[in-house]
Amino acid sequence: TNDANYITKDSIPTNVSAFINDAGYLTSYTEVQALSISNDTIFLTNGGFVKLPAGFDGDYNSLTNTPTNVSHFTNDANYITKDSIPTNVSAFTNDAGYLTSYTEVQALSISNDTIFLTNGGFVKLPAGFDGNYNSLTNTPTNVSSFTNDAGYITKDSIPTNVSAFTNDAGYLTTSDLQELKDTIIALHTDTIQALHKEIGALMDSIKELQQSLNTLTTLVNTLNVQMEQELFSATAGQTAFTLQHAPKPTCIIRCYVNGVMVGSDRSGLLEIDSDVPQQVNYSAAYNRNYSLKANDKVTIVYWY
Repeated sequence: TNDANYITKDSIPTNVSAFINDAGYLTSYTEVQALSISNDTIFLTNGGFVKLPAGFDGDYNSLTNTPTNVSHFTNDANYITKDSIPTNVSAFTNDAGYLTSYTEVQALSISNDTIFLTNGGFVKLPAGFDGNYNSLTNTPTNVSSFTNDAGYITKDSIPTNVSAFTNDAGYLTTSDLQELKDTIIALHTDTIQALHKEIGALMDSIKELQQSLNTLTTLVNTLNVQMEQELFSATAGQTAFTLQHAPKPTCIIRCYVNGVMVGSDRSGLLEIDSDVPQQVNYSAAYNRNYSLKANDKVTIVYWY
């Protein structure tokens, strides 16, 4: 029985217009920036945005085990009844100083995780912890920050001299090094003496070679013979080539066609023209009956 005359759902006004706006609250407002929310991000039309940290979404419907009936609650606060509900806002005392008028003078903007006002004020939203140890601050950096419950050795208990250990592996000692040094010096002395003998013999050989070279140079100068190598680009069917010098009548004239030597004996390479001493004649018969083609590369080596 509703003996306390509680208000029912049907009797509660659902529109603000059901009340008299005797306090002059704003009924409309135009903001230069449009605010929108998508998932966990707040956006402004100027491009600014802020990503809210993950957590409870604040929606009543996200709660579990919520009560479904008014009878679950005790009316220990003496809630108002139907007849005592005021119908005008002026029936309440504005002890909190709510605005009765509003003029926007600050522009709101958002960049990454910071909200800004045009007067320079800003607030940086806290970032959520990512759970990574490396993201922590003031982490311990020294082993001494921990309790040595495993009995690990400390600096004071570590031997600092080799003599504290037993040389069971037979490592070299100072006396061993001195003996090795003496052996190396003796070996080095013997090696230097042997090397001196070999260098002396080599110098004698060089002197003999120099004498032979001098003898050969003298012989060449006596013969007054010089070698010449000339390169020609042949025409189709060409057989005669004019050299810069007249070859010695007794010299061997070698001919290479495209890098391959022609002929195999002294008389079958190239022949000196009897009427023109500086001209030599090419014969296809001495080159497997090959007639020269245009742009064949012909190299002629001779002595004069």
